[in-house]
Amino acid sequence: MEATMTDWYRSILAQDLEGQPQQMGDGTLRTPGVIDFFRMLNEQVSVLEEISGGEVLLAAARRSLKLMQDFVKAQQELLKPGSLAAIIAAAAAVKPAAAAAAPPAAAAGELAFEMVCAQVNNSVDCYNQSLEFTENVQLLLDEGYRSELDVEETCRVFLDLAKAWSNQLIYIIYSDAGLVDQWRRMYNSQEWLNGTTTATIRATLEDYFTDVSTFVEPGFCRRVCEGVLEEYVRRSSSAAVAALEKGPAAAVAAMGVAVAADGDADDMVLSRLVQDERDVQVFFEPFVPLDKLVKRVAQLAGLRELLDSRDPEGVVAGYEAVLELNPAITPAMVDTLMFNRAGLSKAQIADIGVQCREAYSKAIKKQGGVAAGAAGAAAAESKGWRFWGR
Repeated sequence: MEATMTDWYRSILAQDLEGQPQQMGDGTLRTPGVIDFFRMLNEQVSVLEEISGGEVLLAAARRSLKLMQDFVKAQQELLKPGSLAAIIAAAAAVKPAAAAAAPPAAAAGELAFEMVCAQVNNSVDCYNQSLEFTENVQLLLDEGYRSELDVEETCRVFLDLAKAWSNQLIYIIYSDAGLVDQWRRMYNSQEWLNGTTTATIRATLEDYFTDVSTFVEPGFCRRVCEGVLEEYVRRSSSAAVAALEKGPAAAVAAMGVAVAADGDADDMVLSRLVQDERDVQVFFEPFVPLDKLVKRVAQLAGLRELLDSRDPEGVVAGYEAVLELNPAITPAMVDTLMFNRAGLSKAQIADIGVQCREAYSKAIKKQGGVAAGAAGAAAAESKGWRFWGR
């Protein structure tokens, strides 16, 4: 029976992936597999509830929870590169007609943006359906058997899956070819200096946010927007430190921008950094809770201090703010920035280096002992959008 049920849920999942998401009355996207999966589980329980509220029903309930866990694992596989074709092939081995029916899009190897939106919502629906299912089963069980089921953990994994799909949406957004091109221009082009680059990035993100706001459940829509902001700030710190490591004057000269007097380049870069902070705050304000927005904008302000401040305390405080989100910015990078920073004595630069190393050590311990920059080339090249920019 368990093998048969496994074949059924694999077929349900494959049929979802081979089709197109359906748009509900509220605009959100879903696929029908969730309904089919839980209908299958409820049918198995309903067959037994008239026979027993004891051992037999408990065994069926445990099998159902195991199937839920396996269903989650099968969907987690979809988050791995190249897994889509394998899942469809596994279903085709049970029902060969499925392979012939699969449209070309199903064999593309990656899920489309709309399908990933649907998977976020499906996972939320699975969570709600699993709570309803387990509550019903516990009511049917004899009282002495109700504590035998590990219900809470089984249901919670669907929320974890929804979070993983939300991260996948963020990855897709930042993989947009237009955004990739614009991020290459950040902090190292005339287009960035005059505001065109950041304006284009915001316009592209606004298009995506419009779709996400329509297609995804509100709670997870907000989560996606928060993740996009977090990645925006992380990318900004990586790109800015790399582009401005030799100082604003060298960076502006490399952009081919003529300056009339000493210090003009510093003023131009500082002005753009300040304006970028303001633009980020205004843009994300409708999409992200205020407390989280203020925190991210403060990290951008910290980046500005790290890049521009002539005050040792300001530099260290700025570095600490950057480290909260991006431990890939190492003390050695700060040393390079300080080497080209006018207005600081050798003693001050040395003291900054000591304090930054202490801050870095504390940040790494707090974040689990491994710097993002040391996570390895494989992670950097994987679909982990959090490892951009190394």
